[in-house]
Amino acid sequence: MLALFNVFRVFLWLAIIAVVFIWTKKSAVKKRGLIISLVALLSFALITVASVFPIENLFISFQSPENVFNYAENGEVDEVIYGKESCMVIYSNDKNTRAPYFTPKKEKGYKIPSYFGIKRISQKFDQDGLFNVYHVLGTDDYYIVGFANADSLRVDIYSGDNVLVANTKVITIKSDSNSIRFYSYIENFTTEYYLLIDGKRVHITNVG
Repeated sequence: MLALFNVFRVFLWLAIIAVVFIWTKKSAVKKRGLIISLVALLSFALITVASVFPIENLFISFQSPENVFNYAENGEVDEVIYGKESCMVIYSNDKNTRAPYFTPKKEKGYKIPSYFGIKRISQKFDQDGLFNVYHVLGTDDYYIVGFANADSLRVDIYSGDNVLVANTKVITIKSDSNSIRFYSYIENFTTEYYLLIDGKRVHITNVG
């Protein structure tokens, strides 16, 4: 099932083609088929750009991150982690797998993220697990999404000076008897930060 975000773009594309088709049919335009084809290609290109840079953000602000997600994506919202200028929606899809979705926050509400608005700045995979770090561009908000080989549901984030980092939020979910999934927010992330899981120091990045 298409999300409303995609339905709107398909409808807009078909509407443009229909208008051009009716106009060419009612007027004495030569090479009608060529014009319709060119307009179809041009409108498809414009709608693709509108998908990368959502035009809805120009005139719509959503009251909650759940509203943004329900408009732009398919799935069921499980949890929401709020940052300072954004948030991370943790959702489940039809395949019963969880994934993150990031939404920026502006003065009037939440916005649909642009294609280039979120950047994964690090990915680390080793015997300790899989750790991804995302940055919401234009903000100081960072999010860590990980899969760790551990029994404990407690995950703490420490600085390179071995000080517990303040202003962090961590949600952990038991995956099976020997592993956990965790999702966290952190402000002003640096590669010196590390995780403490089951009393073990775990580097988040490859350069930690």
